[in-house]
Parts: sequence; structure tokens; C-alpha cells
Amino acid sequence: MSNKKELRDLARKLNIEHQAETDNGHVFPIIDSMEFLSARVVAIYLSVSTEPNTSAIIEKAFEMNKRVAIPIFNSQQKVYDWCELKPTTKIIVGKYGIKEPESFLSINPLDIDVCYVPGLLFDKRGVRLGHGGGFYDRLLLKLSSNAKIIGLAFPWQLVEELPAESHDILCHKVITQNS
Repeated sequence: MSNKKELRDLARKLNIEHQAETDNGHVFPIIDSMEFLSARVVAIYLSVSTEPNTSAIIEKAFEMNKRVAIPIFNSQQKVYDWCELKPTTKIIVGKYGIKEPESFLSINPLDIDVCYVPGLLFDKRGVRLGHGGGFYDRLLLKLSSNAKIIGLAFPWQLVEELPAESHDILCHKVITQNS
């Protein structure tokens, strides 16, 4: 099964089947990792119910006085940009049902040290299957070449191999609940 549409359908089916098994077991390997501990600026997504929960990671980043960057949809250019999240930021549901700040401060993506990304599926090489459209890959292209990209996944989202295209941005590693 190498068709990306079929793989996305399979990932959504697996997510429904495994929803009761989700927990925050991935948090501790993240907040204890060198990538997180040494980062000044952490980029992360605001999770929805079908993704590994990121709220504890964000809280820990704030406790450690790290700056936090999150994606926000730029409606004029029809792309996602990075913006700074503050503990007091009011969150709304934006484009494509993705949580984002009601008002925001831009952040220089070149300042981001580590970036945690969601996906439907990941493989052992770091290939990430998203929802399609390439929004996240274009967002990741804005990062410094030194930034570490780390996928966050539930165990059933990790597969042996996914099809990769030349524009796909690979994760340096993938962390699951069992990592």
C-alpha cells in the first residue's frame, strides 16, 4: 500500500481504533531530552484530540523560561507561519480546525532550536505522512538547518516504511509513548 491517500485513510482508521489507549507517556522522554533541555526556542503544535497531547510540554517550556513557537495560518498568503505563544495567549480554532492564537507576535523561524511535529504516520527513517497539502513541510523549510525536527506519535503511527517525495522534510527522530 504505497498510495498516500490509502495510507491516510488507514491512519485515520487506526486512530479511531486506538483512541482509548492514548496517554501522555511521550512527555517525559521529551522534557528530559538534550534537544529540549538545550533549546532556547521550542516550536510545537497545539494538539487536537487525535494527536499526542502537547500541553504538558508547553507548560514545561514556559516553566523553564523557553520561548514557544506555534504555527498560525497566514490567510493573505495561504500558508502557515510561526508565531510566539505566551502563557496568556488566547487560543481560538482557526483554519482547518487547528488551534491558534487570537492575536499573535511573529517569531523568527531561524531562532527555533527544536521543532515537535504531528503526523498521521511516521516511518523509521523519519518520513512523516501529514494530512496532505504540504503545509507543514513548507513551514519546516523556514527553520534553520541546525534545528532538530522531532515527530510525536502514538505507537500505532510508526510504520516500517512510507513513500517519500523530494519535498518531504524528514524528522531527525520520532518519539512515541513507548520511547
